[in-house]
Parts: sequence; structure tokens; C-alpha cells
Amino acid sequence: EAVTYAHDELDLSRGRHVSIWVTALPENADRNNVRVTIDGARVPVTYANGTQVNAELPDDLPVGTRQLRVCVADAESRAIPFRITRSVRE
Repeated sequence: EAVTYAHDELDLSRGRHVSIWVTALPENADRNNVRVTIDGARVPVTYANGTQVNAELPDDLPVGTRQLRVCVADAESRAIPFRITRSVRE
């Protein structure tokens, strides 16, 4: 849904889904054992495999810079900063 080509920006007026390309996830990674957090709050994972995780962001996510993390079991990625925007659609 969300259409952007900027690697660090997501315009929520265009959709709430994000794809995260990852390395080193276990082979058995799936949406039941992979977690995504934004500023520490868990968001729903809609798809996961060894290289890609898709998540749905909340409607009320504030505009500004946020921190995303991908977690599997006790392992957690470094914080990945990205910017949330909301453009005015005509």
C-alpha cells in the first residue's frame, strides 16, 4: 500500500504497510516468531521469511522520526531510524 522509494521515509497518507529487507534471520522465520517494534511498541507482522518482513503500521503513528527494530526469539536488531510523513492528498 505505502508507496515510497526513499529507504528511510514512509508517507502514511499512501498506506500503512512496510517491507523490511533483512539478513541473518533463521530459516524458520515466519510471522509467528518474528516481531517488529516501532519506538518499543509491537506492530502486526503480516509476512516473514529469511530475507523479508512485512508489517502493518498503526493509523495513529505520529509524524516524525521513529525507531524500528526486528526481533526473533531473544535476538533484536539495532534501531533503524525512519521518518513518518503524511502528505495532503487531493
